[in-house]
Amino acid sequence: MRLFPYPLTAAARKRALWLTVFLLLLAGCGHPGTDKMTGSSREEARPRGEWILPAEGLTWGRAHLLSVFAFSQALNPDYLQISLNGHEQTDAFFSVGPFKPGAQDMARGSGSAGRDALLVSRIQAVLHARDFRPGENVLVASYHAPGETPQEIQRRFNFHPQGRLIRCHVTRRSRHGEDASAGARIVIFPLEGAPPVDFSPRTRHALLPWSEGKAQSFVLTRNGEATFYLPDGKYLAIATGGLLDGIDRWEIPATGAREHDFVIQREVDLPGTVAIDFHVHAAPSSDSLLPMSEQLRGFMAAGVDLFVASDHYSVTDYRPLITRLAGAAGRIQSIPGVEAGLKRPRGGSFGHWNFWPLVPDPHAPPAQPGQVSGHGALAPPVVHSKSELRDKQLVAAMFSAYRYQAQDLAARTGRGE
Repeated sequence: MRLFPYPLTAAARKRALWLTVFLLLLAGCGHPGTDKMTGSSREEARPRGEWILPAEGLTWGRAHLLSVFAFSQALNPDYLQISLNGHEQTDAFFSVGPFKPGAQDMARGSGSAGRDALLVSRIQAVLHARDFRPGENVLVASYHAPGETPQEIQRRFNFHPQGRLIRCHVTRRSRHGEDASAGARIVIFPLEGAPPVDFSPRTRHALLPWSEGKAQSFVLTRNGEATFYLPDGKYLAIATGGLLDGIDRWEIPATGAREHDFVIQREVDLPGTVAIDFHVHAAPSSDSLLPMSEQLRGFMAAGVDLFVASDHYSVTDYRPLITRLAGAAGRIQSIPGVEAGLKRPRGGSFGHWNFWPLVPDPHAPPAQPGQVSGHGALAPPVVHSKSELRDKQLVAAMFSAYRYQAQDLAARTGRGE
């Protein structure tokens, strides 16, 4: 059998032969081969993670976007842990890929092995000035798939903050005494021509599927403290609590690093009542970019006592986070729930309904690319017309399905009704 079945000149055969050899070598170079990180020949079967965005915008009180950790579809975000300078920061990150519009479309990024890699899940950082230390910082991602050996990727970057350090401490005072670790919000207003501030974690990077958001002129305290950077100029800082609390003011001098103690006084007592929010979205929802930890701190700053998680098609449970977050345990509570809908075949829905209280399934994974629901949420029924919605009473069927699931999980896990 001839390699070139058609008549060719000697020069043409020589060129074709060299082209064939080149293509064979190119195919060999593109073969997965041995995984440089694990020494395994199963590189494509293992989740491969990498930091794909640099540190940027670290000025004043905000990091526009510290970084994004990307990993292959094989990795469940529940098996990811992120730390900064040796301190766990997992709660400061949230999954981007599986929960956002267009997540099924695989984004392309620069692969750690020097070639393009398919990145179908992404984790965005929302870290603030107090998380960083001047000079070198080390960001570490530890991840693994079930049954696999944990792997670790580091990113080192330098933080040289612009502006002057401002450190605030807040004490909330009520008839029950003083609390120096309760949540609070500190709003910053420029005075006498000082430049406006923006503490929002915004970005314009092409890999992220949303546009730049609104400016944010406030910071939330963490365990009674807030740290940020300001340019020179006079500013007015106002510390606020919930609707029943007063405020405290501080005019920040125009230059120099500063430190200040705020005291927020409870002005109205309503014994025997609680403040509740029954409809709460955070990062597990397709329409929210707010990490659960920031949502929780926001409710603590607003003086909310209880809230119900109602993310779209995801059963969200804040209770483990409440036990870990400094100052939250014993001060605020949450009920797991979900916001479900009846899907239209070409997108959108015929309406949304909230279900709570639910029993989270500890073994249920989050939503994966191409899926709608996660963490134990039931797949939404697809409805083709409003008449079908009326005739089949699908809303009542959804309520019954969630009720049966909650009863079954409660019986299997021993968590009660």
